[in-house]
Amino acid sequence: MTPTYGPFRLEINGLLHLQSSLRIGSPDQLDLATDMPVLRLGGKPYLPGSSLRGVLRAHLAREHSLLGCNQDTLQSLFGHAGPWREDDAQTCRGRLRIFDSFPKDLPAEFEIRDHVRISPETGAAEERAKFDRENIPLTTSWVSPLRIIYEGEKADDEELILLGEALRALENAELTFGSNSSIGFGRLKLEQRTVIVLDRSSAAGLLAFLRSRLPAPVTVPPTQFEFPKPKPPIAGAAQNAPWNSLTFEVQLRGGPVLIKAPKPPVKDKAKPDFTFVTKVGSHQPYIPGSGLRGILRHRAELICASQHVGSSLVSTLFGSAKDDGSGSRGLLKFDDGSVSSIASVKSDHVALDRITQAAADGKKFDDEALDSPCITFQIHISFCESSEHLASVALLLFLIRDLLAQPCPIAIGSQSSRGYGTIQSANLQTLRGSFHGGLGAKVAHHATPELRPGRTAFHGPGGAIFPLLCAEFNPAWQHVRGREVVA
Repeated sequence: MTPTYGPFRLEINGLLHLQSSLRIGSPDQLDLATDMPVLRLGGKPYLPGSSLRGVLRAHLAREHSLLGCNQDTLQSLFGHAGPWREDDAQTCRGRLRIFDSFPKDLPAEFEIRDHVRISPETGAAEERAKFDRENIPLTTSWVSPLRIIYEGEKADDEELILLGEALRALENAELTFGSNSSIGFGRLKLEQRTVIVLDRSSAAGLLAFLRSRLPAPVTVPPTQFEFPKPKPPIAGAAQNAPWNSLTFEVQLRGGPVLIKAPKPPVKDKAKPDFTFVTKVGSHQPYIPGSGLRGILRHRAELICASQHVGSSLVSTLFGSAKDDGSGSRGLLKFDDGSVSSIASVKSDHVALDRITQAAADGKKFDDEALDSPCITFQIHISFCESSEHLASVALLLFLIRDLLAQPCPIAIGSQSSRGYGTIQSANLQTLRGSFHGGLGAKVAHHATPELRPGRTAFHGPGGAIFPLLCAEFNPAWQHVRGREVVA
């Protein structure tokens, strides 16, 4: 094994704050409370250092060429395993160590969300396809410490360029951890970052390091440290192409809307049979990202069918899962939708006898929906410049256009056959993105300063930028349509 670490040591500490619900799945499926519990150690949930390390490595594996670093620098930072059962001369230990993160305080209660699989043929819930998952809810009490140690040669190591980019992405809450990131889970933000610098190549630095490891350690105070600046991009250095990204913030108003909350084990007779789903702790109503995802996936399948485009674009955009356990991850991520204007409306219903067409005995029920809520949510997409990805972005733009249309052909929530979930108005509040390479020429005059080289960033009102994006990605859609027609 080739050692890559050296005398220069950085210890980075900070606090990770939840920006959305979090789920780190457990291999233990035997749980009386839920079908899928979260990972625990000693009864407490935690963030494994391996999960943090894996997400950071995956991010830098796509970004390192834009930062002027090659594949060897990435392997030096994270380590590299040589060929299996051969000489380990190519195996090296990484310079980076990331520790498990345990929360300081646990939330008062955990969240168990109900899910149901949507049939691609009917667009309705499948029979016997309900399941639930345990999640760590979005609460202000969840704060977990982050500890990272880097051991290299000197303060201007190329590996520190990559580490600086990883910390920047954490501080801007750009990365997601754990499972269910496609429905908005796992977004963390690094705050209160400090850096302790120890240069053990000098006698004073080595003495300070040894003192910090005594049974009664002498604490080394944090210092200001400036990470090396990125170098000019290297063309073709990355095995995986860097991501482009887009974020759409959409605001809808409609109603009545009902997203059914799980039924309690013992019914409270003072409450309606069906109520709106609320968040754990705050009890505020919200629109689950999984619900938005399912609705738009069904709409995407209809668009592809009407345009005689295969279903591969839908799988690329939303992901796919097969019965044999294989599948692929989609490009999209949906955040939970926040709800304001939460005035409720109660309605009585009764089931009809299919033979007599009269009210069936004992079949009365009621619900409490939101009358005319204002719903705000974000859709994120990360994609490369392959023709399949660019056409998938064009399909997403079709979906956004349908949401903004009047009358809107999309309904939200349950009981849409009774007129619930109608979207009365919609606005694309803001649109932001980051492109690299040749993309973004049509939105260049909306560009904002971007710290990363080789990228064009933009942010502005959605109404102004959206038509430009449609013009940018329309050729990719037309190319796919032509390819399918020829085939």
